[in-house]
Amino acid sequence: YDAIRESALSDRPIKIVSLASGPAMELRKFVRQVETLEHKIDIFLIDQDEDALRNCLNALNKICAERGDNPRIEFHCLHFSLRQIIAPQKGAEKELVDEVLSEADLIYSMGLFDYLPQKLAKRTVSELFDLLSSGGKLLIGNLVRSADSSWLIEYATAWHLTYRDQEMMADLGAELNTGVKTISDETKRCLFLEAIKS
Repeated sequence: YDAIRESALSDRPIKIVSLASGPAMELRKFVRQVETLEHKIDIFLIDQDEDALRNCLNALNKICAERGDNPRIEFHCLHFSLRQIIAPQKGAEKELVDEVLSEADLIYSMGLFDYLPQKLAKRTVSELFDLLSSGGKLLIGNLVRSADSSWLIEYATAWHLTYRDQEMMADLGAELNTGVKTISDETKRCLFLEAIKS
C-alpha cells in the first residue's frame, strides 16, 4: 500500500503492475483513501485465475463509483500466467509484454513467490526488473517461516509454501545491477525484496 501511494505522488502519469493480484486488498484501500490525483494511474492486474480478476475488478470499480469524484485511475486485467510474463511466445504475447507492461513505475507481487523455487524466482525477479522504467521499483513479498503458524499451514491443510529468510531474499536480487534491500513488514512474518532501477 505504501509503495502504491508513493508512486501515485509522482508528478506525471504512472504505471503500476500487480503480479498474481488476487483480491488486491491493498489496491482497494488505496482507491478508498487516495486524495484527488493530478495525473492518470494505469494499474495492470495480472492473474491466471479469471474469477479472481473479475471479482477484483468489480470491487475496484465499485469503490471508484462510491467515491463520486471519478478518480483518474484506469484498471487493466490480464489473464496471464507467469510463463507468459517471463518467457512470452513470439507474436501477440511478446508484443503485449514489451509494449504494454514495459516501463512500469512499480511492479509488485505478494504471494506468488511463496510457490516458486529459488532458481525460477531469481529468473522472475530479473525479468520483472527489466520491465521497470528508470527509477521504477520492484517489490517482492515472501512469507517467513513462523513457528506458531507455518506448521498449521503445512500439516493441517497440506499447503506447502517456499519460506525465505533474509539471505534467500537478498539472493533473489543478487544478479541485478542495482542496490537491493530486504525489508520486513510490521508483523515480521513477511519479507520484501526492494530493488530500484537506476
